[in-house]
Amino acid sequence: MKEDNSNKNFNYSYVDMEEVASNIDEYIIPECQEACKLLWNKNIFTFMCSNRDDGENKYIMVSSLSEENEALFKALMERYPSYYNYDNIFRHAYSINVHANPDEASELLKRLTTPFQVQDVQEGFQTVEDFLIDRFGICRAVEKKKSPQPQMEDFENPLEYLDALDEWAVSVGSGDEVVFDESKMTKSVEEYLQEAGVSDLYDAD
Repeated sequence: MKEDNSNKNFNYSYVDMEEVASNIDEYIIPECQEACKLLWNKNIFTFMCSNRDDGENKYIMVSSLSEENEALFKALMERYPSYYNYDNIFRHAYSINVHANPDEASELLKRLTTPFQVQDVQEGFQTVEDFLIDRFGICRAVEKKKSPQPQMEDFENPLEYLDALDEWAVSVGSGDEVVFDESKMTKSVEEYLQEAGVSDLYDAD
């Protein structure tokens, strides 16, 4: 039976995205959950939602929009400023906002996610291959290709030469490279994601 969270505040500071997706009932108020899932399925990741202290004001803040979705968000802000806006004072993030009772808020938030397109995974988020490596160790080690040592005559600025030399030294001493190894998979990608509780975040496209 699903836990009754009607009296829960959902008042958290930063929580890792993977943890939130795995325990959505713990971290996100019910009114925002379905809209968050729709955004995640488009690789649009959320980093803050309203809590019980906000009353009928419900919002979802999003991060790392693609150029196309950011342009769309700006157009929506201009056309519908009561629903779409940008917090340029505290969070510096785009947000979707409604003022409604819980049942109406949930449906309205879902509808407001409709215009956005599926986007590539933005910087700071994992590809499915990297996730399977980190979470399940589906990988193998390969010898890292050694780059040639930087030569002083190739740099006019000595500081640039020293920086390049430092980077080269680190790369040479870092050992083998870990790469994804599909042959070690014993189940489908969807089953691995389901096991980890993050299937709502995955989009095969």
